[in-house]
Amino acid sequence: MPRKSRSACAILLGLLGVGPPEDGTNIAVQGGGGRYQYQHTGCERIDSNLYGVNAAHGYAAVTNRSDHFTIAAEGTIEPGKVRRAECRGCSSRPDFAHTVTRGAADLRLGGHWAYGGFELGGGVGSYPNSRGPDTFDTIPLPSISFWAGAPDAVYFWSSFNAGARQPGPFAGVGRQDARFDLTAGFGSLLTPADDLRPGVVLAFDAKPHPMFWPGVDLRYQDQDNWSVGLRLTIHFDARAAGADR
Repeated sequence: MPRKSRSACAILLGLLGVGPPEDGTNIAVQGGGGRYQYQHTGCERIDSNLYGVNAAHGYAAVTNRSDHFTIAAEGTIEPGKVRRAECRGCSSRPDFAHTVTRGAADLRLGGHWAYGGFELGGGVGSYPNSRGPDTFDTIPLPSISFWAGAPDAVYFWSSFNAGARQPGPFAGVGRQDARFDLTAGFGSLLTPADDLRPGVVLAFDAKPHPMFWPGVDLRYQDQDNWSVGLRLTIHFDARAAGADR
């Protein structure tokens, strides 16, 4: 795509780990809420307690692209309270109403060209452990994203542990336009409950202003695992600003 067109149609979705980022710097903040489940097996790993959490989430990311090189950093925090609990294989009901907090942080480096690109890196994420129902382990995780296609028509993307509240492996399609960006995908939300059940993601970002873009992020696995987030991205392109002077 010509540089002038790319400057007029910045790609927020690259910031979220699933598409081509625009030249310059993007800063995004997102807030929302939803539900998720996790499993705690106990110290003896005999009973399987399943906890359902009502959670809020906050997300922030910064991406900088200079020519073909990109660096991206992002982080998510999810404070929540257990509102649903059940014990599988035992007669007593586990305690609930305790608070839990999980989070993740990632850093990726990559390269992007006219019809494809990638970002590779790593980070850390929170997962339940056997020491207690309200404690999480922080473990290292890879962070990877790829895309290929024509961004102004349709492109295909795949990611693992990249983007807002997107810890699992995902793949989908996207399209950019001078007025909006849209992506949709399928994959596993990696909810640490029973298994890696499939989920869907949908991201839409309007571009009513060259610098400020509001957006919405929807993720759904089932009635106990879903989230909705609203975000704002601020785009800075020093070279485009200099060319306009």
